[in-house]
Amino acid sequence: MFRFPGRKVVFLLVAAPLALAGCELTPERNVFPELTYQHLDPIRLDVRDIVVEQAYSPPLVEPNVDHDFPIRPMDAAARWAQDRLVAAGATRTATFVIRDAAVVEVPLEQSGGVTGALTTEQSERYDAHLEVQLVIKDERGWEVANLVAEVTRTMTVPEDVTLNEREKAWYSLTEKLMADMDQRLSEGIEDNFQRYRVR
Repeated sequence: MFRFPGRKVVFLLVAAPLALAGCELTPERNVFPELTYQHLDPIRLDVRDIVVEQAYSPPLVEPNVDHDFPIRPMDAAARWAQDRLVAAGATRTATFVIRDAAVVEVPLEQSGGVTGALTTEQSERYDAHLEVQLVIKDERGWEVANLVAEVTRTMTVPEDVTLNEREKAWYSLTEKLMADMDQRLSEGIEDNFQRYRVR
């Protein structure tokens, strides 16, 4: 008469620790803030329209890994154009073209023997390349201004890196890549687009 309730109690006491153990084994995933550029001074161009064109298509296969990034470089570049470029004219069109935004994973050679066993080595290198183009065309479709900006960044991760740590490294790589690109574009526009700047 009392065996059935006893079994229920035993089952619940055993199952509860297992459920808790399962929760502890699942690490919390990173939550990354958006990369935005509205805090920077707007770049006002003497154009009627600004078009952002994604000419880069991620391969989605190894060795490319940019599609796995928390914030892909191609998306960060598009956000830069959205936040910083402002159409402040009556004619002409500016086109911001993202030509390349690839990140490639390169396995690094590991030391063998005692040295390899006692040392935490860098296991992968990530090579990032970002190339964009800013073109202004007049109402006839003739090109009147052109700027190509290109930046690269490289980083490595250790062999014992966790998934969360790898994602943090990827986020940092995109952030630094975009900081380089912002500087390159700001200088290039200042030097080559004087005629089409609105102060």
